[in-house]
Amino acid sequence: MTTLIPPTGPLATVLILAHVGVGIVGYGTNALAGWEAAEVRRGRLSERRFLDGKVAPAQLAVLWVPLLGGLLVATVDPEALGQAWFLVATAIWSVSAVVALAVAWPAQRRLGALIGTVPDDDPRLRTLAVRLLRAEQAIVICYVIAFVLMVAKPGHR
Repeated sequence: MTTLIPPTGPLATVLILAHVGVGIVGYGTNALAGWEAAEVRRGRLSERRFLDGKVAPAQLAVLWVPLLGGLLVATVDPEALGQAWFLVATAIWSVSAVVALAVAWPAQRRLGALIGTVPDDDPRLRTLAVRLLRAEQAIVICYVIAFVLMVAKPGHR
């Protein structure tokens, strides 16, 4: 199978930078939300940037990671689309997206809505903070595993 664009050309470079950039921004801001959840769990409730009752737009960048990565692989190395490293990395990203959409972001919204409206010792704050922290930890672990697979490409010819 032939490539659509040269792997060392400017378009491939732009796709790589975009893919890596949205990964760093998306997963990084989700990690920061987890960090803030850990602070809330410790009882430090003031000045929580990611806990304002909303999911930061930068956190949504994780949803762009597979789109740009898939486009990159499809245009530079289409044969890799069926290889195990790519399929496993995509499955791991899917897990991280489900955890973000179903657990982390709802917990982040609820926790942000509670901060400042309930007493600082309300047990719901700690419960939601722990749920958000654990979800964000799982998301970051998925990112690290997928990153290693994308860089190492085990079994790639």
